[in-house]
Amino acid sequence: MQPLGHWTASQASVILSVLYISYLAMAIPGGWVIDRFGYRRFVTSSLAITTAGVAVTSYVHEYGGRAYLTTETPTACSAQRSCCS
Repeated sequence: MQPLGHWTASQASVILSVLYISYLAMAIPGGWVIDRFGYRRFVTSSLAITTAGVAVTSYVHEYGGRAYLTTETPTACSAQRSCCS
């Protein structure tokens, strides 16, 4: 497996593992919510939550949260690195 951007194969494996475990953990509660409230309400509320999450993520990234949204740590930044500008 080739590195993805600045991620190593090990980091990509951890990210994919978290994705799959999260999917597995939410499959049963998601099915219960669909049975209880209906598909249309579930999809509408899921899209609203996803939209809010994307908006918050872009806001944090724009106003100094980049080190927390990438694999870099704030102490690893130097004056020459783009993450600190």
